[in-house]
Amino acid sequence: MLQYRQTARRCSSATSLDPYDFTGHDDLRVEIGLHRPLAGSYEHRRHASWQQQREEVAAVLFDTGSSRGQLLRFLTCGRDAKVWRGRDDPARCRISCSKCRNRWCLPCQRDKGWRIAQSLLERMKLRATRFITLTLAVSKQPLRLQLDRLLKCFKHLRRTTLWTESQRGGIAFVEATFNAATGYWHPHLHVISEGKWIGQGFLSQAWHQVTGDSFITHVAFIKQRREVTSYVTKYLCSGFAADVLDRPVQLREAVASMHGFHTVIRYGSWAKSPTKWRPDPEAWVLVGRWEDLQREFTGDPACPSCLRRRWIAAAYDQ
Repeated sequence: MLQYRQTARRCSSATSLDPYDFTGHDDLRVEIGLHRPLAGSYEHRRHASWQQQREEVAAVLFDTGSSRGQLLRFLTCGRDAKVWRGRDDPARCRISCSKCRNRWCLPCQRDKGWRIAQSLLERMKLRATRFITLTLAVSKQPLRLQLDRLLKCFKHLRRTTLWTESQRGGIAFVEATFNAATGYWHPHLHVISEGKWIGQGFLSQAWHQVTGDSFITHVAFIKQRREVTSYVTKYLCSGFAADVLDRPVQLREAVASMHGFHTVIRYGSWAKSPTKWRPDPEAWVLVGRWEDLQREFTGDPACPSCLRRRWIAAAYDQ
């Protein structure tokens, strides 16, 4: 049986320790089943690297009042997987599945980051862009208050003469890290900005004027676009550092604080540009369900023989 950690508050009527046993959500429990994803299924493969953390997140989501729909999408993320091949290049394959798109689902955040990165690569072509980091001074305030203050200060910064005369537009990512040594949160902004060069000294001075107590900034010209977009994909799109998932108390606070909070902000001339790259549906042809193909490859006699003919046709038909 799967167990909650002590941080998961249990309702007085709860008797099971199974994180899929949601008191007051009996129909949800029936729908998603009482077991982990089956070994060999795409759902198991999608979440195998963080299954234990996933169970902890599910407990916290339930405990912090997530809706039935959110819980169902989170716990069934990765089901109904299908395999597609490229219409023009049969050697290319991709997998589609049901996705929860929850901020606390690591595979979904990686997918989101990859799509944003592809969009940024197109947007950054032939444009002079800078990577800017803005930080706040250490504070004892709750995380949500610090996040709100960070975005408010960034909004004021974009109204300053220094910014309006040098920057055209860009995209900003909020990241919240936790310092175990001090016990404080450290929210900060990573910005990809299009425009003229902006001196770090002038930026620090302007940032201190709008925050009143913070002056640490960093500015760097982006030479290798793929390195920056890879960083965005891996770390920034979720809004939190991965080690937060291993800290029960901080995980609870982060889930509650980031509810309804946008961690990706577009501004200026980039405000209406598409954020996420989307594949062309006409460029892909359906091969079959993941489970059926797995059974075929493992020699399961229960797999219909027509599937082999369909797979061969999909693989070689031009």
